[in-house]
Amino acid sequence: VECFGHGAVEISFHGWREWLPQSMHWGGMVDLEGNETPIVDEVSKVIHVLQKESEFILGSQVEKSGVALLFSQDNAIILDGSNVGDFLRDSLEGYVDMLWSENYYIDYISPLQILNKTLPEHIKVIILPFQMVIGETLGSGLKEFVSNGGTLVGHAKCGMMDEKGWYNRRKPGGGLDELFGIKETSLWPKEEIKVVYKTKSFP
Repeated sequence: VECFGHGAVEISFHGWREWLPQSMHWGGMVDLEGNETPIVDEVSKVIHVLQKESEFILGSQVEKSGVALLFSQDNAIILDGSNVGDFLRDSLEGYVDMLWSENYYIDYISPLQILNKTLPEHIKVIILPFQMVIGETLGSGLKEFVSNGGTLVGHAKCGMMDEKGWYNRRKPGGGLDELFGIKETSLWPKEEIKVVYKTKSFP
């Protein structure tokens, strides 16, 4: 039920019945012989709560926080091809868990919205979860977003490659080295990583 407080508009019961073609069985509301299972009682409880609070839910609007996660299909394809697609998934899940726990409404945006200048007006912060692919065009759009008052949050290996999957000569690429005021010079693996920001340490 909490999901409605974060902007969900529907609850779908995927795999509501057991399927004969499936080699794995996770349990459904109806078993293979067509009989109801105990899951039906749990689903009924959820439906009862929603029906009871339907007037409040339908009459409410979630306040949009202005925070958006950028998801690029090109980035996902190149990461999968490099066998590091799990890093993108973990990054997305981490940001969603963090923002969800703090009751932030989360928008998802595409590079096309940035390039076409069709971002929703309420977007004030753009997060780049493991966005390794950033070319000059997308970089320029992100810089313009910041110059108009927006906030941009980078991630590890941000902008290492361009839209063709080639390494950017300067990292982060797409001009983000100037925007963030940092430039990667070398990489050295360490067994223990400690990040210090101002007076606080993050192990």
